[in-house]
Amino acid sequence: MLRRHSLLVAVLLTAVAAGSGLLAGSAPWAAARSSDAATVRVAHDATYGAYLTDGAGVALYIAAEPGQVARINGSGDPPIAACNGICLQVWPPLTTDGAPLAGDGVEANLLGTTEAPNGGTQVTYAGWPLYTFAADTGAGSTFGQAVAPPQGAATGAAWYLMAPDGTVILTKPPE
Repeated sequence: MLRRHSLLVAVLLTAVAAGSGLLAGSAPWAAARSSDAATVRVAHDATYGAYLTDGAGVALYIAAEPGQVARINGSGDPPIAACNGICLQVWPPLTTDGAPLAGDGVEANLLGTTEAPNGGTQVTYAGWPLYTFAADTGAGSTFGQAVAPPQGAATGAAWYLMAPDGTVILTKPPE
């Protein structure tokens, strides 16, 4: 399954780089990302437990560079991986026009914002910038979990779901 995820990311990056328009405006949750104040909610999965989603139920992810994974749920400030250029087409940031809203089970004190790499205001949780994954097909889809970047990618970040308590979910997808 992990190999499939890496292949999927490689295909998406290739399609975006080639300008195929594969991701252009066809995402069913695009409207939810561009609404006024973003809402962060909690979903539940048998494999990953409780994890964060946007207002439409689309999974939210954080990015961690190699070497950061060992200290991901430790003390100190969360490491922030840069995602820009083509990366933002595959991993669109969750943006907001106003203070983000906490749904049931979300700790409002962990919500925040930062400047989005492509402009605007990006939602953070426990200090981590939140992203969606272009290959997720909607609510309940978690294809981005534990996806490592394809070889030669501009960023070395791997992607993970986040639990409502602010810890990063490191569980790998089922085979």
